Amino acid sequence: MANDNLRGPARPQIGQWAASGIVVALGGLVSIGPDKTLQWEFDPERVRWKNPPENLLDQFATLWQKKASATVAFANKWGPLRIDETGKEIDVATNRAGSEPLSWWRYLSHRAHNTLRIAKMLEDGMIVTGEDWDFLASIDGVHIQADGSWPDLTDVSPFGLPSWETWKPRKRNGYSDLIAYAKATIAGEASAWLQQFGVRLCVEWGESSWQIKMMYGGRMLSAVALQMAFAIAHGDRLFTCSGCGRPYTRAADKRKPNAGQGNFCPECATARKPQARAERIYREKRREARRLASEGTPIVEIANKLDRTTDVVRGWLKGTQKNVQTKAR
Repeated sequence: MANDNLRGPARPQIGQWAASGIVVALGGLVSIGPDKTLQWEFDPERVRWKNPPENLLDQFATLWQKKASATVAFANKWGPLRIDETGKEIDVATNRAGSEPLSWWRYLSHRAHNTLRIAKMLEDGMIVTGEDWDFLASIDGVHIQADGSWPDLTDVSPFGLPSWETWKPRKRNGYSDLIAYAKATIAGEASAWLQQFGVRLCVEWGESSWQIKMMYGGRMLSAVALQMAFAIAHGDRLFTCSGCGRPYTRAADKRKPNAGQGNFCPECATARKPQARAERIYREKRREARRLASEGTPIVEIANKLDRTTDVVRGWLKGTQKNVQTKAR
């Protein structure tokens, strides 16, 4: 009979939970500097170590559409890019201050946004062409021209991310169709973020057991890269907001919306856009019910057409039918 003590530790299961790492808010002043740069300082006495929220990627992927003040607020809360002019990570232990072009922030945020958008469209079986794909096929936006236009750069991006081949709608060798090729490319993009921005694993002893834990080196971009990988790998949690139209990831503990049902990112939900949308739909259906009733459509048919009960439709039409009959006389 085999000795249970000689079997060794249990093998980890695929998909087993791994603890999130931490990011570092450097604690020093974060501000807009000359030449459209973001300047930051490291203050060891005020530094803050934080667990990144589940929607850190979503927040980051919207910065390119917002004012510079939003980037400053984000960097103050979750940390700067920590990238020097050559693309290497800045060690805050030896470099207590840094300066980053805001164009770098816009570029990486825009690239993350487009990657998520393409991933969502591919998940829905759509072939992606146009500006969404073209942005990943260039490194435009790394530096902004004086007139605000995007330069046509052909050199290597300082971030080490690949410049994917410009999209051409034809079959690729080794792939069954265009969507398969595009999915492989997006997988390569997510992998490049993981590799370039240093997501690692470590093993720690918890209170009663060994624990696998993510390591970000305190860097915000590492946490963003990992969330991007999870968002793409778990495409069923990737949605397009009915309010702003941006892609976002829905937390695992949040109920998935039914097919055809509106869904909203946290930012739009906070702005009460779901309520505004529901009120608009309510007014539109009530108006349509009254229009159909004025044309002589039976209440049961109106209710079926608008997906409402007959009692609700009667409430909408209360007083309306009397007015219609009065006008008919």
